[in-house]
Amino acid sequence: MTRPRPTRLDPSRRASKPLITVACLVAVLVFADVARATNDSAAEASGVEPAPAAPEATVAAERARPDFIRNRAYLPEFLLKDKKEGWYVTGFPAIGWDDEEGFVLGAMAEVYDNGSRDDAFFRSTSYRKRISIAATSTTEGVQDYGVALDAPYLDDSPYRLRTRVYYGQNPLNNYFGRGDEAMGLLRFPGSEKGYVDYDEYEAATRVAVDGETYARYAQFLTRELGGIVMVERDLAGGLVRPLIGLRVWHSDILDYTGQKVDAIDSSGQKVEAIERPTRIREDHDAGRLTGFDGGFDNYVKLGISVDTRDFEPDPNEGILGQLTAELATKALGSDFDYQRVTTSLAGFHDLAPCGERVVLAGRALYSMQFGEVPFFADNTLAFNTFDITGLGGGRTLRGFKRDRFVGDSGALLDGEVRWSLTEFEKWDQHFRPMLAGFVDTGRVFDGVGFSLRKWRVGYGVGFRFAWNLATVVSFDYGRSEESDILYMAFGHQF
Repeated sequence: MTRPRPTRLDPSRRASKPLITVACLVAVLVFADVARATNDSAAEASGVEPAPAAPEATVAAERARPDFIRNRAYLPEFLLKDKKEGWYVTGFPAIGWDDEEGFVLGAMAEVYDNGSRDDAFFRSTSYRKRISIAATSTTEGVQDYGVALDAPYLDDSPYRLRTRVYYGQNPLNNYFGRGDEAMGLLRFPGSEKGYVDYDEYEAATRVAVDGETYARYAQFLTRELGGIVMVERDLAGGLVRPLIGLRVWHSDILDYTGQKVDAIDSSGQKVEAIERPTRIREDHDAGRLTGFDGGFDNYVKLGISVDTRDFEPDPNEGILGQLTAELATKALGSDFDYQRVTTSLAGFHDLAPCGERVVLAGRALYSMQFGEVPFFADNTLAFNTFDITGLGGGRTLRGFKRDRFVGDSGALLDGEVRWSLTEFEKWDQHFRPMLAGFVDTGRVFDGVGFSLRKWRVGYGVGFRFAWNLATVVSFDYGRSEESDILYMAFGHQF
């Protein structure tokens, strides 16, 4: 039986209510955190003794806490009781099926060092070291291999070191155009029709006519190899962290124009056909695209964070504000000169701090780019951790294909409710399953600008579980007017 499809709406007529709702949510979360801090200050000024920050067993460690983290929030008692000491490992095999990528096989693991319970940093940090390892490959040629290190308060100093080395190959990268043009319906030269439904659009592009097809019209292949190192330092007692970093990265690009690709004939049978000019070929020939042949994309990263979160991997309370700049220059061996600035604000508030954990979370983001930005880096959103891609995909605008919208600037609003169902111990491991409901909305612009029109909306539900507190595994099902997609990842979206 054919499942009826929901009614589709013209994206240009999307109401601004989701935008306003999520913006209000972020404002409420920030206000809640400011109010909490104000109440604490008022209690101190009035002579009222605050509740003890920790049980007697950890008083000595608290007194020994270094001055450079004196203002860091302590981990809540309901988390601290389950925090493991020393080294431990979390991980699982990555086995599954993806409609685009085919059969997926690999493994992901995270190795932690939490230090000892009498360590002066134990109550104030999520971990002392984390090593993340990932290796996956699919039958459609997607490969990802990476190793990352995160070491807060390196050697008991106020410095934090993050570094990552990565190699990847992806023959399924998306490119749907740039800016305001990308905000419209899905289109390709083989049809005068604009498509709202992605499956319908994809099926139309795969049709072969006279031995030619547009099956790969919106795709290109990349091979990437590179690394990044970043150093942060705590200021203001651990609430403010400036950052400096350096990335060295090389990308090889393959355009599918003129290649033999899989298609379908008029009877629906699979055939091979010659790919017609792709979107990146058209934009390159028209002078609208930089970086058609790939190259080195090296840059310096500068940033500053304001962070009051109580537990970084899975916050219950607090805010995280970030301002990040990335400066690519030929003086660093880059083939491109450009600048990128991203500002973001995320807030978290536990609606039931005395019982079940029901965390309201929100994020607002705006990113700008200037100069010769290569098209394969157009999708980058800069953070004081590692960069993410958007808009579209499991980290930004869920329910849309990855990198569905790119442009000179972009805005994003996300809202989530995270409800912890229970917690339990098994095999000497601590687990806490969660349900999440979310709504994401965003858009990109030509140049630096802003508008309340044409914002695209995704929404859905997720299942998450925290493993030994710091490892969060996420399964999110997102829907939009174009598609519905299941995502799996380490960590919350934000």
